[in-house]
Amino acid sequence: MKFLKIITNTPLVLYLLCYALLHISQFGLSEIISLDLLPEQILWATCCLIVLITTGRAELAIIIGFSLGLGLILGSHLNNANLIDEQNELRDKYFIFIMGACMNMHILILALKRHMYGPKNQLTFVESFKSLLPPLCVFWLCFNLMNLIFSSQSLAIIPQGTAILIGHGALASFTIPKGFKCLFYSGKYRRQVPVTLLSYLMSLGTFLIFLIGCFLLTFCLPFFTILPGDRIAKKKIFHNMIHLFSRFIVFINIPLKKTIINLELLDFTKPAVLIANHQSHLDLVLILMLNPKVIVLTNQWVWNNPFYGLVVRYAEYYPIYQGLEGSLPKLQKKVNDGYSILIFPEGSRTPDGSIKRFH
Repeated sequence: MKFLKIITNTPLVLYLLCYALLHISQFGLSEIISLDLLPEQILWATCCLIVLITTGRAELAIIIGFSLGLGLILGSHLNNANLIDEQNELRDKYFIFIMGACMNMHILILALKRHMYGPKNQLTFVESFKSLLPPLCVFWLCFNLMNLIFSSQSLAIIPQGTAILIGHGALASFTIPKGFKCLFYSGKYRRQVPVTLLSYLMSLGTFLIFLIGCFLLTFCLPFFTILPGDRIAKKKIFHNMIHLFSRFIVFINIPLKKTIINLELLDFTKPAVLIANHQSHLDLVLILMLNPKVIVLTNQWVWNNPFYGLVVRYAEYYPIYQGLEGSLPKLQKKVNDGYSILIFPEGSRTPDGSIKRFH
């Protein structure tokens, strides 16, 4: 972080140094070190590596890499129509890219400071771009002066270079705040725990396993329907399958430490009403893994879900949106069979972990 801060606080010195080195390389160093060994892709990877090392977060490196990648696509138009010779083109493309990288780092530092020290509201595109206006003007002036001094076709490159500089600033001002919003906010609420690359990959993998499990359970339904046997026994087998599948989803996430607190206080030998706060999709499997004899009151979205709606219906979970008055005899029968009733009284997931109004 300190190294990254130094870079963003001394941009003019950095840009002039890089520009001078690239310009000198045309006359002396090009015979010793070929510029073909330093393509923009290597500069892009170097910038991402600097962010990764200085911040210690792969997520921030990905955000910077995405923003700079868009800048590379934008900068590829610099060589249109042979407006400049090859050496000047290479020099100016590198210089513009380095300026774009430092503007991205400037916005990254601004977003990190906003997150750590406040204010608590999200960084916007307008705020980001306004913060770039002073350095952008200085960079534009230096770029144009350098081209007036060293380039024989300076008037041709100035409009293109100016547009690409502004494009880099606009892309950084848009993509980096959006990336921070995905990491630290859920809608307008700040996340209690930021999204990390590991947590995202684990969540994605767990969700895919969940969908595969729902497909397999749905695939088994015709056999439960067609095969002869006691209906109640088949329902118990199906509920045990859901119970084992829920345990598998929870314990497949090996990197996460799992602790069940006060398990001895749970008594499923007699039916009970279970009331739970709803924070994520995992709430359901965390409860279903405790015991197979649980009936869930579901909303309309779950009941009609195309992925696991049939599983919910065969398990005889009850659609609470249809009203509770006419369903009491059905629920009473399930209670008599030893099933507990699970209720999420908030009706939907809470975005910030706080308890919402009961319905």
